[in-house]
Amino acid sequence: TRLQGDWSSDVCSSDLVYYAKKSTLSFRKIYNEVIYVQAEYVYLNHLFSPRFVIYPIILKLLHKIKSNVILCPRGALAESALSHKLYKKKPLMILYGLINLKRFITFHATNEKEESQIKYFFPQSNIIVAENMPNLQQIAYHSVRKEKGDRKSTRLNSSHLVISYAVFCLKKK
Repeated sequence: TRLQGDWSSDVCSSDLVYYAKKSTLSFRKIYNEVIYVQAEYVYLNHLFSPRFVIYPIILKLLHKIKSNVILCPRGALAESALSHKLYKKKPLMILYGLINLKRFITFHATNEKEESQIKYFFPQSNIIVAENMPNLQQIAYHSVRKEKGDRKSTRLNSSHLVISYAVFCLKKK
């Protein structure tokens, strides 16, 4: 059977990586891809994306996803990030606590600061600390204060090799 979607084996010759993009994936397609493939790992970027984080977490809770789930908050636990759209994020943080999210996922922190944020919100979590791209020299990013009504965007430079909303990592059996 041929796998559908944006599959790549350029990470490692024995691995397949699926890059899910918001523009091409419905909830049904995410369900079908994750269930059909039976990935060894499902890697989720961010913390509050309904399609690419919350939905797969629900599938994991319902035992539809048998894979190990790795969740990388990508700065979503920073005070500045949590203060934006608090009305959406606070209920989800409460829900994550109620379902005891840390019991069935592993967190990926990209630095020590992010690790401490994860430990603060999810004490005794299983955390892996690994920098994004340790071999690349990247200039520091300085956030610009966003005023109410402003739109904020990030300019990505050529050091960003892959840009995606969610990454499902698959190990060939």
